[in-house]
Amino acid sequence: VESIYPDFIVGDMDSLSHGDLAGYEKSGKGKVIRMKSQDMTDFEKCAIVYSEQVTISTDEWLLVYGAMGGDRLDHTMAAFHPLVKFNDLKMKIVYGPAFAFILPAGENKLSISVDIVEKKCGLFPIVGPTRTTSDGLAWNLDDNLLEYGKMISCSNQITSKQVIIACDHPLLFTFQV
Repeated sequence: VESIYPDFIVGDMDSLSHGDLAGYEKSGKGKVIRMKSQDMTDFEKCAIVYSEQVTISTDEWLLVYGAMGGDRLDHTMAAFHPLVKFNDLKMKIVYGPAFAFILPAGENKLSISVDIVEKKCGLFPIVGPTRTTSDGLAWNLDDNLLEYGKMISCSNQITSKQVIIACDHPLLFTFQV
């Protein structure tokens, strides 16, 4: 079986070993793009390159692995920033059995696969207070104002094959599979 290589390795390369980087460059199977800016995370840099290099279909989602987790809470929290900043890219962060993505303002209809075993979910007002209504959750929201320090929707459960979430600002939606 041939090794799988990414199309791009993007970032400041400060956390990639010299040997791994050299091996990747020598393979000729992808492109290394160095971006030295310390004003952006490597994930943000990847989103920029992706948006410039790849033709994006409106039906496709970019699945992002490795953006969360480990022992750095600051890195985990920072992983949500590109989801908001580049919301037109339709990115889903995948971490083990968990997914996180941005629901844009407006009505969002989510088709839920019957294969989802763990149906836990959460709605987080990532860009500020967000008026929210939902249908298809165990604890539906009825024009509730979600706001940190007041009310969020965590430990909720998906109860329907179709979930509808209407919000006046983008929401971070999380769920377990």
